[in-house]
Amino acid sequence: MKQRVFISILVMAMSIATFTGCASESQRSIENTVDDMMQGVVKADGERIKCFTSAKVYKNGLDKINEEQLEKEFYKKFSFTIKKMSDQVRYKQGIILDTAEYLNDNSRTEIKKFCKKILKNFAEDYEVTSIKEKGKKAEVVVNIKYKFDDEKIDEIFIESQKEIEKYACDEVRKNNDYYLEILEDKGYDYFNRCFMENIIKKALSIYEKKLKKIQLIEEKATLTLKAEDSNRRYWTIIRAKNIKKIV
Repeated sequence: MKQRVFISILVMAMSIATFTGCASESQRSIENTVDDMMQGVVKADGERIKCFTSAKVYKNGLDKINEEQLEKEFYKKFSFTIKKMSDQVRYKQGIILDTAEYLNDNSRTEIKKFCKKILKNFAEDYEVTSIKEKGKKAEVVVNIKYKFDDEKIDEIFIESQKEIEKYACDEVRKNNDYYLEILEDKGYDYFNRCFMENIIKKALSIYEKKLKKIQLIEEKATLTLKAEDSNRRYWTIIRAKNIKKIV
């Protein structure tokens, strides 16, 4: 009788150990998936993020965490700033700027460098604070430290508007003879490229100074994952709540 009781207890203990082992293995898989995705966010690696998220999650802002997409968004935001600046220069100094077509290679290189800095500094760190697993789904809470987000970047563009306009008007006023000489000798296209290179450098300098002053933003994100196999070893993030957007 004692032997039977002992065997029953042993079988029960082994069953519990096996179950616990499976649970911990699946939880490790969940955490690894979240770690891999969040490393993609911290390192601004869009392709890595894409590997661990569903198409719906990826296209809801995370797809912008790559250089090409960020540059496109930057030009959209910056074109409004330049349009307003051009209106001021035309109104106050009588010079027409056709800015849309006149960014030279130097200007585009500087913008590319600036976008790389934004990507590198978007998210600083993260910590997985809880994992709740229920069947083939799991919910993970991640505490993320951001250096900035889309709202902060928008604020910087708006705050910088007047400063860039003033600089452009002052630049034309102070160096009026120089720019008129360029217009006469080199033509309209050359003048625009020359002037815009100067403005781009100043604008990016203003943006960078303001970015450095932003304090860390802490946000709790909730990620929902779905197991892709019966052993719950492979997981995909199918929902992301409170993940900040870069643009």
